[in-house]
Amino acid sequence: MTPTLPRRARRLARLVIVPVVLLATFAPTADAAQVGMVGDITWGQSQATVDREVALIKDSGARWVRANVNWRWLEPDSKGAIDAGLLAQYDYAIDKARAAGLQVLMPIADAVPYWASGDPNKHLDGSGQRVWNRYYPPARMSDFADFTRFVVEHYKAKGVHAYEIWNEPNTGWFWAPGPNAAQYTEMLKASYPAVKAADPTATVVMGGLSKSDFKYLEGVYRAGGGPYFDAVAVHPYTYGMDPTVSWNGTNAGEDPSRISFNAFPAIKEIKATMNAFGDSGKQVWITEFGYSTTTKAGGVTPTQQADYLVKAYRYVEQFPWVHSLFTYQIRNNPFYGDRDEFEGQFGLTTAAWQPKPAYAALKSYAATVPALPTEPLPTEPAPTEPTSVPTPSVRKPPKKPRLRAARVTRVAVVRHGRTRALTVYGHVPRALSRGARLRLELQRRTRHGWHKRGMPVRLRGTRYRKVLMSGQLRRGSWRVRAVVIAGGARKRSAFRRFRV
Repeated sequence: MTPTLPRRARRLARLVIVPVVLLATFAPTADAAQVGMVGDITWGQSQATVDREVALIKDSGARWVRANVNWRWLEPDSKGAIDAGLLAQYDYAIDKARAAGLQVLMPIADAVPYWASGDPNKHLDGSGQRVWNRYYPPARMSDFADFTRFVVEHYKAKGVHAYEIWNEPNTGWFWAPGPNAAQYTEMLKASYPAVKAADPTATVVMGGLSKSDFKYLEGVYRAGGGPYFDAVAVHPYTYGMDPTVSWNGTNAGEDPSRISFNAFPAIKEIKATMNAFGDSGKQVWITEFGYSTTTKAGGVTPTQQADYLVKAYRYVEQFPWVHSLFTYQIRNNPFYGDRDEFEGQFGLTTAAWQPKPAYAALKSYAATVPALPTEPLPTEPAPTEPTSVPTPSVRKPPKKPRLRAARVTRVAVVRHGRTRALTVYGHVPRALSRGARLRLELQRRTRHGWHKRGMPVRLRGTRYRKVLMSGQLRRGSWRVRAVVIAGGARKRSAFRRFRV
């Protein structure tokens, strides 16, 4: 997610906000958008946490859950070499969601493994560590298509029939070195036939666009991408603005005759673009949307979060072409520990499971939305699909062990031509027990707070040396810490801060 609103647009919005719709007070019709939820059930949580979160999502009244698979983590070392342990974690989460009666939207996204990356600067450093930009598109789109086909073949038997191809490809954060609609179209052209070959009934959703970026969508159509998706996904965050207000484009590159892509009502511009290119029969899926309750810039109060969220659902009732709206997210990002930061406060509950007013508000609204027909759960085990890895067993979560914190001893920023690489050094007090793992959390200060990403680390005895980033190391304030994880327990080190 990349919710932003340029300063000029925020000033304009405060001066000339125009309500665009009177919200209905009667019950939604059968055309109302389905209530979806973004969770963290495939983010490496313990089985106990997955169980609790699935139950919470079901209780909220949501009928869909968005649960991603990460290409870089699931096929990390070579083509066809699937990480069976991670696959087992994904399977557990999806099985729990389906058993709870939830439909699953599965983005196939997040990052490209080293072996498949098209980054022209990827290399092995002096100690054999891989250095590459994880968001550079693959060198061969056929590699992504083959991985996509494996995922679809594996999960169709579990009742997953909706797949989102990548995430926010119109941002430099998820598509390096910058957005390229023609390149992304090649990904669609490769993966769409792979999905349909594995599951002809599946719905292929174009990767959720950050904001209602109709200009990028036009670029996909002009590159010939129209036949290679069944629906368009958008993430129309408003940076704290009421979703029922609208203004025309005022920023550089925006068309002043069309609604600004920063306004929630710009979903109408997405649909207008689809109609203009002959896709009037396709729907729009809002696969991320929500409000942060941070007290910092871009945040809203808990009461406003509840009000604005329900307003958004009621606003889209007038558009039968909006299939669903997925709230981001069911609880505060667990990796932030309820800190007062923009990225960490989108939940309908706290990370410690305490409900905010928005949880009850959405639950009340969801109870009024007619359900669409759903696929019945299988009454007997589905046949096993042949895969390149054995079907992993699922174990009960172990008791939380006592953990000792790892250390970050040194941070080095090294230039490689025009790029910079970040290397982190550290150690753990003793060799990790079986099942424990080490993860580094890298954070960069932005105007919205600290933007965070996490990366797994392989130990050599009790020491580690990890190249965390190359290419996208922007100037500014950074910090990094080490996290030891075992079962549901986490032990974090102190932050090591540095500037670039």
